[in-house]
Amino acid sequence: MQNKGKEQSIMLNNNESYIHLEEELVFKSILELKNISFNRYPDENAEKLKSEYAKYANINCSNIIVCNGNYEILDLILRSKLVKEKRILTLNPDCAIEDAYCINNKFNCIRFKSDEDGKFDISKFIIFGMKKDIDLVVISNPNNPTGNNISNDDIVKILKSFRSSIVLIDESYFEFSSDTCISLIDEYENLLITRTLSNGWGLAGIKIDFLIGNIETIKKLKNNTIIKSVNSLSQSVATRILSNSNDMKSKFQEIIKQRDIFYYKLKDIEDESSLEIKFYKSKGNYIYGRSPYKNVLLKAMHNKGIIIKSFDDDSFRITVGSKLQNEKVIEALKKSFVY
Repeated sequence: MQNKGKEQSIMLNNNESYIHLEEELVFKSILELKNISFNRYPDENAEKLKSEYAKYANINCSNIIVCNGNYEILDLILRSKLVKEKRILTLNPDCAIEDAYCINNKFNCIRFKSDEDGKFDISKFIIFGMKKDIDLVVISNPNNPTGNNISNDDIVKILKSFRSSIVLIDESYFEFSSDTCISLIDEYENLLITRTLSNGWGLAGIKIDFLIGNIETIKKLKNNTIIKSVNSLSQSVATRILSNSNDMKSKFQEIIKQRDIFYYKLKDIEDESSLEIKFYKSKGNYIYGRSPYKNVLLKAMHNKGIIIKSFDDDSFRITVGSKLQNEKVIEALKKSFVY
């Protein structure tokens, strides 16, 4: 929750984790700070942090670049020699790359329209992209905002069809799906993967992201990295949290449990609703929905102090919150949609 004067808003719009780190882990992270030489610049390669993440992801340190957020990763790729024409293919919807970012940087972002439930025909997607002279394909998996995932077989089809292009798979919500194409990085030099500590790990406040790929591709990209972009405090905290990855996995499972309970309660409302509304099964920490009466939904949420993500069309996304927060969403929906 977020304080707003005496009121408290329930923030379910940014896919943040509702689970706070345990006090003992926070205390240990604070103790680590005494080992930082604040008069020295941070480790430009974030070697300790990289090593901990390599253990967690079961890959080599040479496969990883540590970055200060996903936009640093996008800048790194798009300003490299690997992407010359800046013609980007992605889905509509897909939040892995924002239109505003592309417009501000004069990148040409071309979107392939997915179905209402977020699914799409992989063959049609490839044919569409092949006609556009694409040099970067960007797909979130699971998709943000729809929660759909694509199989490794389909990712391989994309990699083979766009061999001369970089294919960037955003796995920011991997902790909630366990679906990953990380096993493909040695075979496909054009595959890059992004991971983050912002969502499942509950570390959105320190913005630590990882770019993962074939060793040769990572070598080429390292020449363009922003030196010392990840500060010493963030490196220290993230390294300590990652060293407790086994404990954190139970938190991922708790969020998944709440997501599934939340989804089925939302589906009950869909079935009983007097107004048209639809919710879709998700592999992320959020639920995607559509309604021609979205204004009714937003008003109901506003009246309860609940903030959700609304898109330009009739769609919306609700971050999975705590049991109590989810129950408040259900209560607000029932009052407005079930007569």
